[in-house]
Amino acid sequence: MRFALFVSSLIVAFAARAEARPTRVGGYDWTGWVSQGGVLVSGPDCVAAGAKRIDCFARGQDGQMRRRWWDGSAWQPWSSAPGVSNAAFYHARPECVSWSPDHIDCFVRRHGDGVMFRRTWDGAYLHSWENLGGSLTSDPECVSKAPQRIDCFARGEDGAMWQNSFDGNIWNGWISRGGEISDQSKPACAFRAGDKIDCVVVWASDKKLRHFAVYSPGDGWNVVSGSAIVLPSSENVDASPKCYGAPDDARIDCFAPFANSSTGYRSLGHYSYDGSWSVSDLSSDFGRAAAGSGQDLAHYDFDCVVGANERFDCMELVVWRQYVGTLNGGARTARFRHFAHAVGGAPAQWRNVALTMPVEAGNVTFLKCLSIDGERLDCFTGGNWLGNSTLNQASFVYQERITFQPMKPVH
Repeated sequence: MRFALFVSSLIVAFAARAEARPTRVGGYDWTGWVSQGGVLVSGPDCVAAGAKRIDCFARGQDGQMRRRWWDGSAWQPWSSAPGVSNAAFYHARPECVSWSPDHIDCFVRRHGDGVMFRRTWDGAYLHSWENLGGSLTSDPECVSKAPQRIDCFARGEDGAMWQNSFDGNIWNGWISRGGEISDQSKPACAFRAGDKIDCVVVWASDKKLRHFAVYSPGDGWNVVSGSAIVLPSSENVDASPKCYGAPDDARIDCFAPFANSSTGYRSLGHYSYDGSWSVSDLSSDFGRAAAGSGQDLAHYDFDCVVGANERFDCMELVVWRQYVGTLNGGARTARFRHFAHAVGGAPAQWRNVALTMPVEAGNVTFLKCLSIDGERLDCFTGGNWLGNSTLNQASFVYQERITFQPMKPVH
């Protein structure tokens, strides 16, 4: 009797499924963190050099720069770029740019004398390291505004911003653009329409953002906003802004953690420039509410991806620790946060994304994000010379699933 009832129930269930219609639904969401291996002592820099291609660069334990790249279907093994390798480069985070498919230039600063070196990947040919001189006290910020054109900017020993430009044939040498850049900070520069490069820095005396139009140097340095840029956490050594050129408009978008001078409130600010500046507060609490009480924000990094039609996404990597009153004490928890802004869409707000780091990830510190098609996002984390890490990847991709919707009865 029990067997007969069981068979009867299966028949009913399959009949119900037969009357249901499969429907494909889905949307964009984050995958979990995946380790891409390596032992990194610097934050990674990743570039989209071609359609569906990603190249990531970082420093290894021996000081050499390492490369791992995605060819559109699979990750290729780690390779090294020997020739510049010693402890003087442990502090250096590579700065890489691409001005055409299969062409990538990477730049690193040597700790101590501040000399900048360049290495080029041009198709299957790997150029040797090139000494570009300089006496830099920050990592370089490099921008390509056209094929075979590169402009690099950095803080010099005198606190001013220095520029070196490649015109397709030679490097023109370092020239001073003046300014008083805050120590432990680097310029943020971006290209916008009309052959224009704009740079933003943190000013030494008041910690406010200043703007320099490279295409109009006679205008000098001008204040962007009245709020001071802050170190958001106890272990950060860098409060530099980050700037991006919009792909479909004559504007740049800059982001930086700031403090309200009257309330002391800290958040992430958005600074947009199309000939004049507009400023908005992205209302980030750096994940404090999710971290709970008794926690101290040990380290913070962010990155943003600017898309078409005034869309941008910002991601935060926040490392919280149980507060014990010492610099390196307490258990640490890394959290990932996402802010998606689209004009005309739902009001944007921060989302705490529950992604678990791989066991072998190590001490994640830095964040780098990019988009290879204007929709998909890929974010990568790395460590530093005090705490090694693997290269870890999380992706914001379209994910589809099948649901069964009941069919309307036929009469």
